[in-house]
Amino acid sequence: MGETGWSPAFTFTVRTSADAVFLDTLAITDDLGPSGLGENTPAPAEDVAANAYKDTFLPGDPIQLYIYYTNEYPTNKQIDFEWLVTDPAGRVVPEMSETAVDTSNNANNSFYWHRAYAIPDDSIRGTYTFTGKITFEGMTTTQSQTFTVTGSTAVEVHDAFSTTSLGVASVDGGPGVPEASTPSDVISKTTPTYNAGDNIRLYIDAYNDVSANTAATFNWEVLDPEGRHVPQLEWGGILSTAVGHTWWSLPATIPSNMGTGDYIFTGSITYGGNTTSQTQTFHVNGVAAPANDNWANRITIGAVPYSNTQDTWTATSEVDDPGSSCGGTNSNSVWYRYTPASNGLLEVDASGSNFPVEIGIWTGGSLAGLTQVACNNEQDLASGKVMVENIPVTSGTTYYIELTDVGTPGGGKLNLNVNFVSSTSLTNDTIFNAATITNNITINNAGANTSQDVRAASASAEDLPLDACSRSAGRNTVWYKYTTTLPGELLLDTSGSDYDTMISVWSGTPGGSLTAIGCNDDIGGNPWDVDSSLTVYLDASITYYIQIAQFNGVDQNTNSLSTDGVGSKPPVSAEFNGGTLDLFSKFNPAPLLDLPVDGLYTSDTTPDLSVKSSPVPGGAVTYHFQVDDSSDFSSTLVEAPNVATTSYTLTAGEALQSGVYYWRASAKDGSANYSAWSAPRALYITSLISPVNNFVTSNTKPTFTWGATPGALEYNLQVDETPDFSSALEIDRYQTSGTSFAPTTALVPGDHYWRLRVRTGGAWTNVPFTPAWKFTILQALVAPVLDTPANAASMIDRTPSFAWFSVPAGNTYNIQIDTDATFGTPDVNFNTLTGNPISYQQPTDLSDGTYSWRVRAINLLGELGPWSLTRTFTIDNVPSDAPLLNLPVNNGFTSLAKPTFSVFAVTGPLPTASSGYGTIYQPGQDPVRISIWYHNHQLYVE
Repeated sequence: MGETGWSPAFTFTVRTSADAVFLDTLAITDDLGPSGLGENTPAPAEDVAANAYKDTFLPGDPIQLYIYYTNEYPTNKQIDFEWLVTDPAGRVVPEMSETAVDTSNNANNSFYWHRAYAIPDDSIRGTYTFTGKITFEGMTTTQSQTFTVTGSTAVEVHDAFSTTSLGVASVDGGPGVPEASTPSDVISKTTPTYNAGDNIRLYIDAYNDVSANTAATFNWEVLDPEGRHVPQLEWGGILSTAVGHTWWSLPATIPSNMGTGDYIFTGSITYGGNTTSQTQTFHVNGVAAPANDNWANRITIGAVPYSNTQDTWTATSEVDDPGSSCGGTNSNSVWYRYTPASNGLLEVDASGSNFPVEIGIWTGGSLAGLTQVACNNEQDLASGKVMVENIPVTSGTTYYIELTDVGTPGGGKLNLNVNFVSSTSLTNDTIFNAATITNNITINNAGANTSQDVRAASASAEDLPLDACSRSAGRNTVWYKYTTTLPGELLLDTSGSDYDTMISVWSGTPGGSLTAIGCNDDIGGNPWDVDSSLTVYLDASITYYIQIAQFNGVDQNTNSLSTDGVGSKPPVSAEFNGGTLDLFSKFNPAPLLDLPVDGLYTSDTTPDLSVKSSPVPGGAVTYHFQVDDSSDFSSTLVEAPNVATTSYTLTAGEALQSGVYYWRASAKDGSANYSAWSAPRALYITSLISPVNNFVTSNTKPTFTWGATPGALEYNLQVDETPDFSSALEIDRYQTSGTSFAPTTALVPGDHYWRLRVRTGGAWTNVPFTPAWKFTILQALVAPVLDTPANAASMIDRTPSFAWFSVPAGNTYNIQIDTDATFGTPDVNFNTLTGNPISYQQPTDLSDGTYSWRVRAINLLGELGPWSLTRTFTIDNVPSDAPLLNLPVNNGFTSLAKPTFSVFAVTGPLPTASSGYGTIYQPGQDPVRISIWYHNHQLYVE
């Protein structure tokens, strides 16, 4: 059979099961319907075939990405989907990229799958690519669609990235000249890695949509892994950028002390009130954290003083850090430990560090179990010091010192100084152990010198309210004492001290009553001056106590006492102490005054002034006397220099008028050196004669006399019961002649005051009175009233006591006792002691017999008052007749436990004191022997 011809040709397609599901097309819209739903045909309202429903977006806009696919497979099977969006630089945008799996698709159908997103706010300008993928049975089909993201402002950040390219040089430390194209080594926004010390360049890709060069504010910001700014990698300012894309770069060097970790670079542009920004993360292989970054690895401090400098930039904070009560952040912490060998005071000083330091001192056995002892994070503005000081610490206890950054994380160069002062080195912490200051007491001596570390001074152990300056002192004090042999002036000066001092001088008994002699807080009264200077006058042969205190009780630091001179004072704050107390002391002796005594009233208008001893060895060459009516001698009335003897008498031309005056003296040696002035004495010049000042009299009409005043026209005499003459005057007499007055009306008993003034011309206006003199009129004495013994009393006591009632004005009493009622020659004539006693005990035995007694009062003047009424008493010690016993009978028996004893009455004297004895018997009891006798008119049973 022959060949036949070919049949008509047919075409067919061989397809595997993997071809049954394939991607048809993509779509982009801003429709934010439900995400992830499969939708049957027909397609959504947008024209999918046109592949373009919306293609331009702004950052933040909603966007929905569709994948349209066909499923020709007869049964449901798994389909894998992927949405992938890349930015203009080819970097994946994770906020708009994801994968999904579907196993519930309907066979033999077409579907739309979509995802709803929002354009990220930090999206850069440019064309983005959306790629949709479907994988079924190992076969993948893809399609891509593009869309554009435009800026929300005319000038904005398109991108931010870093590179090691150094490109164009920097301009004034800021960005270099803008580059026209992206650096060739920048291919993606992955995390690059650099080393500390590397040179890098930080780029801001700017996009200008304005038609001309436009100025905008650019800002480069870098944060380290702790969230701290890195100022060496930052810049901000205004730049003018061209139209379109320009790349601005900031050349910089990563600091060599940077720690290891991820750093975040943010580039931002502000234009028209809107700010856009982009970020990049880069990694730095930097410096490791300090060895003592953690509490477990603290540095041990051995010998003190101790100093250390370290960089804390890379220090971290531990999770269990206890946290300071001073309120700091505890960031960038480093740790030290110190164990004192004795009790004392600890000082930690971080002054000189280049970052704000907080100091914390702790005790405990673990980081989580620490207890804070002290802290401080405040810097003194005047001194620049940051420290904790005078912290009491205990021997053998370990103290942990933490140093951190006060505010935001940062750290820096830490400058640490630690010191310790043992409390055993301080001996004069209390007034009871005051150190002795010794000074030469000659004129013009150089003073004395002593030095002492007083940082360990504590609250005054004497617990006395010592605050002469009323400035809350009395804490952190040290004490010194100085004993005088002559009177004189003591100068104390703390100029040169580097903390705010207070000086006070006291007299009295330590632990008892103390009296403030003087005090100074600030030289010249200037509150901004921390030095103190005090000059006090000291009397002879007295020990004075000197207290050196810190103003307002703020604890001291290292303080030394120096009394050999005045030093120069460095700048200092009132709150923080430097360490040295410089005290200059110098005693300048003064003459010891003799006469007149202090406060003398005299009518002598040209008195003699004299000194008793000289402060100059071998005697003074001359003396200088001064008299003034003011205690400060501001306008001396009498100047008598170069007096060759120890006394000076005022001349007639120097005669003093009535009034109050003050006088003093100083001595001069052979080298013309003057001693200190003596303490001034008061001198009252008066024309009053009698009654003299403080006169006591019983005369109710005393005569007042005074000295004649030349040229007197009239005298005015006043007498009053008050020293200021404020009550109704008892006498207010004017007389033109005579220098005495005898009142006719009696003055009442009590204190009185009298004064006088003299008119020598014109009216009485402004004519002064003399100083008032006091006199006292005693009340008239009356007879005392007797108390015991009663009148006609009978007694056997041969040394009886006598008592009476006091009388007004009675100072002592005179008691007389006599057997003669006329008291011709009293057996007892005794005057009692002063103090108004009202009893008398006869010291020796009086004989038996009858006596009379009486009492009279004696006043302060020794004047006798009238006798009291006379009383009598009898002393009788002669025995009576012996009694005759009655019951119980001798050797009798009785059952009574309490028998009655009786005697027969007898008369006449008793020749013997004992009368007999007997025995009482009771059934079942031992016999009881009794004795009965008679003595001094009393019956006794035993």
